[in-house]
Amino acid sequence: MKRLPLFFFISGLLAIISYNIGINLILACVVFAIAFCICKGDSYKLIVIYCSIIFIFIFCRMDNISNITSSFDLNKNEVQYQGRVVSFPIYKENKVQFVMEVKGAKKEKVQGFINNNTHLLTYGDMIEFTAQATIPNSRRNPGGFDYRQYLRTKKIYTVMYINNDSLVIQNNSQNIISKNISALRNKLTDFIDVNFTERENQFLRALIIGEKGNDSEVINNFNKLGISHILSVSGLHVGFIYLFATTICRILKLNKKIQIYIIGISLYTYCFIVGFSDSVIRASLMLFLLLLANITNKKYDTLNVLCFLALCFILHNPYVIYSVGFQLSYSAVLSITVFYPYLNNKISFNTKYLEYFKSIILITISVQIGTIPLVIYHFNNISIFSLITNLLIVPAAGFIVIVFLCVFCVSTLLNISLLPFLVPVKLSINFILSVSENLIKIPYSYSILSPMPFYIVSFYYLLVFICFGYLYHYRLRNRKVIIVVTIINISIVIILSIIPKPLTVTYLDVGQGDSALIQFPSGQNMLIDGGGQYNYSVGDEIIINTLVHKNIRKLDLVVCTHSHDDHKLGILEIIGKVKIDSIIINCLEEEGYTDLISLANEFNIPVYKNNQVKVNISKSILLDFVYPNSNTLYIDENNSSVITKMSYNDISFLFMGDLENKGEKNLIENKKDISSVFLKIGHHGSKTSTGKEFLSTVNPVYGIISVGKDNRYNHPNQEVLELLDNKGVNYFRTDQVGAIEINTNGEKVKIKTYTD
Repeated sequence: MKRLPLFFFISGLLAIISYNIGINLILACVVFAIAFCICKGDSYKLIVIYCSIIFIFIFCRMDNISNITSSFDLNKNEVQYQGRVVSFPIYKENKVQFVMEVKGAKKEKVQGFINNNTHLLTYGDMIEFTAQATIPNSRRNPGGFDYRQYLRTKKIYTVMYINNDSLVIQNNSQNIISKNISALRNKLTDFIDVNFTERENQFLRALIIGEKGNDSEVINNFNKLGISHILSVSGLHVGFIYLFATTICRILKLNKKIQIYIIGISLYTYCFIVGFSDSVIRASLMLFLLLLANITNKKYDTLNVLCFLALCFILHNPYVIYSVGFQLSYSAVLSITVFYPYLNNKISFNTKYLEYFKSIILITISVQIGTIPLVIYHFNNISIFSLITNLLIVPAAGFIVIVFLCVFCVSTLLNISLLPFLVPVKLSINFILSVSENLIKIPYSYSILSPMPFYIVSFYYLLVFICFGYLYHYRLRNRKVIIVVTIINISIVIILSIIPKPLTVTYLDVGQGDSALIQFPSGQNMLIDGGGQYNYSVGDEIIINTLVHKNIRKLDLVVCTHSHDDHKLGILEIIGKVKIDSIIINCLEEEGYTDLISLANEFNIPVYKNNQVKVNISKSILLDFVYPNSNTLYIDENNSSVITKMSYNDISFLFMGDLENKGEKNLIENKKDISSVFLKIGHHGSKTSTGKEFLSTVNPVYGIISVGKDNRYNHPNQEVLELLDNKGVNYFRTDQVGAIEINTNGEKVKIKTYTD
């Protein structure tokens, strides 16, 4: 019975997993009933009963929350609303974002955005405005960010884009406590703004209050080196605040009761300043309970407290389990709790200083053991310098926080300038930034990895915790269990890795453009077009992320159907960032490819015309560039598009680029077999493409329309959609369903879309 919170937490976790993989609640109840019958002893049966209650409650709560949608009118018209700002607004250039409680059918938290903002918003402001309410975007491409799920972890289901001219700030509704803490936060940010350079300012804001600025290079460097937790307020930062508060209490020689009040107020104030993030609340509660236990001479069980707090968060909002911060925070503390005592007992030194460094090293190693799979799963990289950078930078960050807060408090209370005392802070900040910048330049300082499949992450944790659990509690007496679990895990991974792979075609959602990724069963990879936008890097943000997510390190073939930027720019952006064996262009417009050919030559990538090559994939997969050929007359760029037909036994695909009616007529006259199961509709479904005769010739079962949401060309054309409907073609639009992934073994197909 000593580990009830642990069992309850595991029950809650299993409830969420069961719900998401579609296990029936009745089946789960049957399993608990069998467990109840098998268990011997009243205490064990009581545990099963308690766990089943927790399981059923969270399962039903998950079902209830998953059906929650926005309570606002989600049409495209702007509506007038009233609300209250409930977060500290984040200003970036002319844009501001904040969370607000808005009065609708019910009071609901909403993520608000204002472009070209001219108003100074503060926490607690009552506002009146007109806005368009929308559902947050979900993941639209492989490896993309699921903004909808991210907001769900914060119990937010609506995004509003506020009309700046309509915004009226009525009054501020803060109570006396929040008003004083807000004023303190404002003084803190003003103090940073006045005394530090812009670069130091952005780093310090991120370190102290978790407000990340526009310095994406620093953020990327920290992510790659495995020290991103420095810039994300978490238990580490709460530990710094706790250390600062306890140091002040010891210097002032305060009694234990007053210490509780001082430290409790300090932790609450910090939680308020950083916006009550889950990881900060968790760490603050754990430290406060530890303080209470020490003062009252009660036993403090870290594992029980950790699991109890995690269970409370899950009961409040089961979707919090999908929060990256929640996962990393709890796995880090759990790892320290489980692994550090064992490692610490195995290694000892005679000197005090070596023991101190040993503790830092072992805590860092413990955290790495518990978080590495999650870091790879979510961030797709791992650094060989992670241990070194943490050993260097974490103490430096702690020094910065403590010294800065001391200077700030004294300067604010006495109203005097203590600028010389900030010099060590400035030096430490520049030391951290310099270390990160220099380490990232070292070859192989970090490795980009594909995200671990969920089952491998699960097996990793199961194996590691069982191994350490038995080693720690039972030494080597039960090593047979470890051996059996290890063999089972390795066997499952091997079996899953040797299952024959399908042919996978992914039509990426690149907005108003085209891009399709083909993964052949043999392991070869091909990209047809790369999309492209002038104000957004499709290559970096979509194609590279997709390749990393799918563990693709090389593109054997890249086809650029024609020279328009909405097909070519993305290819230009990935050259030099991913290995490309060869590029194919159409044989009619070489001049339009000058920039592509020049860049390819820089990286020694051969460029061929489509009528110069024949591609052999395998005996069962045929790839043919059916258009244009040497006899084709140039009409324009669109009608010069390379048309590719790919066949895999009974399943075939036709990729049309931007070919229009004139090109379709030429294609039909070539007398080549262009009938296909899947047709990528030409020119984004424009009125000038996909004619009746052409559609009858191809006779597709499915159509794919790659098109941007609310595009200015009004693609796809309504007449084309009606023609597809009349011909019985099932079509998918990337603006509606995001990326479209098709898996086939040459006989059957499985179609997956990335949004609802």
